[in-house]
Amino acid sequence: MQFSNNYFHRYQIIFVSCCLILSAVLSFEENTNFTLSNVNLDWHYFIFVLIGAIGLGHGAMDGKLIWFSTKHNNIRMKRYSTYLFLAIFALLVWVLNPLLGILLLILMSIYHFGESDLFEISNSKLQKILWGYSMSLMPFIFKSSETIEIFNHLSGSVIDYFVGDLIKFSLYPVILVLFLNLLKNSQIYLFLQLLSLLILSYFLDPIPWFAIYFCFQHGIKALFNMKFTLSTDVLWMLGFTIPILLVWLPLASNKEISYEMIIFPTLFAVTVSHMMVNMINRKIN
Repeated sequence: MQFSNNYFHRYQIIFVSCCLILSAVLSFEENTNFTLSNVNLDWHYFIFVLIGAIGLGHGAMDGKLIWFSTKHNNIRMKRYSTYLFLAIFALLVWVLNPLLGILLLILMSIYHFGESDLFEISNSKLQKILWGYSMSLMPFIFKSSETIEIFNHLSGSVIDYFVGDLIKFSLYPVILVLFLNLLKNSQIYLFLQLLSLLILSYFLDPIPWFAIYFCFQHGIKALFNMKFTLSTDVLWMLGFTIPILLVWLPLASNKEISYEMIIFPTLFAVTVSHMMVNMINRKIN
């Protein structure tokens, strides 16, 4: 089975439907005594594994890109080594200055989410920036205080809640313009995805919302972009994600380390290398 863009519209319909169904369930939860927390499942652990397996998994194709970029094993090793060095360097930046790491991660996400999510869908730079900005910061609209608390926890800083309000109010015109732009260009599927994610952000806390977007919108779209083939490429994905999960799981068992403190520094490190892979293949010989 190949993840061809011919099938992506079908996937978009499924994604939108699932987001709306989940929103309806969460709305029902707000008005009844039923809560998802009553279900015997560690949702934080589930989100943790989901991001590790699917969210980060689409970056596994970087290994394939490097491998097939040359037939010379010495060049392959140089490129793999450079890729790994960049990830370790980025992780070191985060450790030394977490706030700088968060800011860089947001800036990279604004660019990367727009480029990847709208690949072969839109050539508009403006639309890509608007989309990337919306996806990177959408939790601020309905959960501004909670999102700032996560940023403070990750950075060890005290970011004023006023900053969250500024980001929230900046999102209003951005998302409005994006909605109008999508309608103008008759991009109905993207319009519905944006709407469903916006509705879902009202009901979900920032981390679960991010997990759904990052795994099932951004991650799956990236697999479509790379023409992922289940029968062959799943081995590349397993080779990439299993080592990460083997490092993550022991850390997760330490009650003094939160899931966020494991997930987001790793995302920053992997994103730096992921965004540089094409340049690595061009420059390292």
